[in-house]
Amino acid sequence: MKVRINILVISLICTFSASSQNTLFHSNDSLRINLSIGKASDNQFTKSEGAEIIGTFPENDSISNSWLTNAYLEFGMVSDSTHWSIGLVGEIHRNTLVEKKQHVEQLGVKLGKIIAFKDKKTGASNFEIPITIGLKQSKDFVKNTTAFQGTLGMSFNKFKGTPLLKTQTAFPKFNSGFGRILQFSHNHNIGLSYLGGNENVYLGQFDFEINTYFLPTLSDKLINKKDLFKLQFKYSGRTELFGKTDLDLNSLISFQTGVNLTFNKKNSLELVYVWNQGANPLKGLENQKYESLIVKVKVFL
Repeated sequence: MKVRINILVISLICTFSASSQNTLFHSNDSLRINLSIGKASDNQFTKSEGAEIIGTFPENDSISNSWLTNAYLEFGMVSDSTHWSIGLVGEIHRNTLVEKKQHVEQLGVKLGKIIAFKDKKTGASNFEIPITIGLKQSKDFVKNTTAFQGTLGMSFNKFKGTPLLKTQTAFPKFNSGFGRILQFSHNHNIGLSYLGGNENVYLGQFDFEINTYFLPTLSDKLINKKDLFKLQFKYSGRTELFGKTDLDLNSLISFQTGVNLTFNKKNSLELVYVWNQGANPLKGLENQKYESLIVKVKVFL
């Protein structure tokens, strides 16, 4: 007999405000203290995804427990006036349910900065460049290696102008023409990473996702949002810039589709089917293909 815990995906952010003077951010600055949980802390692209946690615990002692975990926990401070952030991060990526097992644990620090270009009249942002820098010590329990990792990620977020060029904004307009049937949105990350230890290699990285929303007008009537029925494609590619490595650099590609039930503007419940193929050397994931059926819960407090 087996005791099984269903796959649970959680995104949890707790935010508090506190006044502070003469800090490393800015004199008389107001800081927010953040506690966040997500899938991976590398950049804003990965931090927007919920953590994945699954466990299977057989009663028979001769059978090992099984795990699938992709999660980070970050405790940090954010300055709203200067757009700087800093945090301590613990991260784990473990999967014993696939052919090539994965188990990496990481500990480090994150530094973030949003470069904003604002409208002089309204003060609203026209264009933003969020930048994330990470410094981590990474332990791979499968390969029994420990190495330093450094990551730099950024994206270019446009908020005005042609809808097609805006990130994280659905197009075309859902209340007329083709937009009543289908809408699309996209997001991306461009970055660099360094793998130390036995590798000593610098990698270039590009991440991209595109979302398709089916029947957005019907979705808007049912849940007051447009993403009740969604199909998502994600691509993560890496290449050697300086140095050589024997690690798998195959592009990581995933498709996922499912139903998203939204309770309010911040909290939601999703049932999602995910197909993955590829590798991620930063997380100890070797090149392989696997599928998952996932329940995603997003909670913001």
